[in-house]
Amino acid sequence: MAKIFVAFRDMKLKSVEMKKENQSENWEWRKDFIGIPGTLSIYKSECKYPGEWFAYLKCTDGSWLRTGYGKFNISNNEITIKTKNSIYVFEIDRKGTESWADEKAEQEQ
Repeated sequence: MAKIFVAFRDMKLKSVEMKKENQSENWEWRKDFIGIPGTLSIYKSECKYPGEWFAYLKCTDGSWLRTGYGKFNISNNEITIKTKNSIYVFEIDRKGTESWADEKAEQEQ
């Protein structure tokens, strides 16, 4: 199980880039989520990859994006998740974004 660290409403994926050039053609689907608003939850792994982070973006259109495990950083108006294969940047809209944390857990995949 992974514990939720923080969740944000009204978030958007600002950008995603490939870290490794040897990715498969399937990597590009991540870009389809750029600009779609949703709730972003940040989790910390406790079992599978202890101490690493992953994000889950549940979009308002019903779609969802789950990142791989990696490093997590909040700075200025951005949240960055750097995984083995990708770098995700989520935009924090200070006007409408709410954050909260609770004790929900997510099954690690």
